[in-house]
Amino acid sequence: VMWEDVIGEPDGIRSPECAWRLSAHCFRLSRGCCYIFLSILIAPIVGLLLGFTFACLSFQ
Repeated sequence: VMWEDVIGEPDGIRSPECAWRLSAHCFRLSRGCCYIFLSILIAPIVGLLLGFTFACLSFQ
């Protein structure tokens, strides 16, 4: 058993091109949505924590 047989496609079998395009489109869409969601969720929290840390350090 070769790596390509388990992870990729065997030499004799090939998926239709539309399946490759659809999977690439779904990957790009989900990656973009995850990036936007995590940016909206995490950026304000990190900003507040860093601002609080800077304020505590500057008043010592």
